[in-house]
Amino acid sequence: VSDEDFAPAFEAALEEARGEIAAIADNPEPATFANTVEALEVAGKTLDKVLSVFFTVAGADSNDRRQELQREFSPKLAAYSSEIYGNKALFQRIATLWEDRESLGLTEEQERVARETIADVDASGLWPGRAATTLEEAAGGADCGSGTSDRRRAVHAWGRGDAPGFGSVVDIVSFAL
Repeated sequence: VSDEDFAPAFEAALEEARGEIAAIADNPEPATFANTVEALEVAGKTLDKVLSVFFTVAGADSNDRRQELQREFSPKLAAYSSEIYGNKALFQRIATLWEDRESLGLTEEQERVARETIADVDASGLWPGRAATTLEEAAGGADCGSGTSDRRRAVHAWGRGDAPGFGSVVDIVSFAL
């Protein structure tokens, strides 16, 4: 593998991952654990493999080109992460599953994975929840770190710190750790 192989592999894997996330979010079928949470768990595996090889090589034997690639990849990965965490349709599916979890017959493992997924999103500050989530301009038009180009932020009806089925965000994050 040469340094010139990484950028095209990264771009192809990133597009594939974006397509996988879009397919989950835009799935016209009702949300199920399999077509939402499990699908999300396996989405981006090609990207993970490409990045694993790249960062292993770059970490073990850095050079100017690899450092340049790291600087190129970093903002693209941040944008991709923001796209996922800011994808209201995707996390509405997860919220629906979480609200209906008692009737779904989830195994302990499935419920744990669902909780960890919610904890990841909540830790990002973008948990859309099901209850009256709105989007509004951030104060003074400042970017609140959500990565959205229109500088909007999520506002939760139940108030920052409370999430469905938990006492607080700290409880969710603590559970996931």
